[in-house]
Amino acid sequence: MKKLVPFIVILGIIVTTMLAVIPDYQKSQRPFNKLASFAKTKGFAVGILLADGSSKASAATELLKVEQIMKRKINVKYYEGKEAMQLSAELQVRRPGFIVMDGDGNLAGKEEGPLDATKLTAIMTNLHTH
Repeated sequence: MKKLVPFIVILGIIVTTMLAVIPDYQKSQRPFNKLASFAKTKGFAVGILLADGSSKASAATELLKVEQIMKRKINVKYYEGKEAMQLSAELQVRRPGFIVMDGDGNLAGKEEGPLDATKLTAIMTNLHTH
């Protein structure tokens, strides 16, 4: 019996640790938190909420226009389906739409409707980046 006590204690510590870590892991897997982490690592990020797969090509064209105007690469993540619905509900923005995160992972701007180069450029000019 005395030989089992250390194993039981170690098992108890492992279970307690797992119970503490699982909620944080689940929270980190939310689309908003993934985009915030992406923005922190890249300096800033644009999340594009697509209504359907066909709008991705037009969004990419608008992004190219903004990159030419701003003379810098734009870090972007596209969201479709379940992730797009979760982001749209959490940020109260309709699809199609887009959100911009600054270098600290904070929401810098959000717009509803298809990606528009002039709207994105207006948000990007005052963006805090790293």
